[in-house]
Amino acid sequence: GSRLHSARAIIKGDSKEFSIAAASIVAKVTRDRLMRQYHHLYPQYQLDQHKGYPTQKHVQAIQQHGPLPFLHRRTFAPLKHMTQDEWRKNG
Repeated sequence: GSRLHSARAIIKGDSKEFSIAAASIVAKVTRDRLMRQYHHLYPQYQLDQHKGYPTQKHVQAIQQHGPLPFLHRRTFAPLKHMTQDEWRKNG
């Protein structure tokens, strides 16, 4: 059977715990690599310039081309107002 493990939140953990800092770096490097790969498939979104925070040009590209359903979150503020049809542009 599976075991439950206890966990505790560590505020500013990446500055206090080596393993959290390392995981944070690995996550950021992985995200940057994925964004560069996606940029080759979808250059109109300028994902190679996306560092976790969307640029004005990126938001404009979403408005023009529609969001990528596998990448853009519906809860992302500039997308919350979009209709199903707008979401389907790239779906």
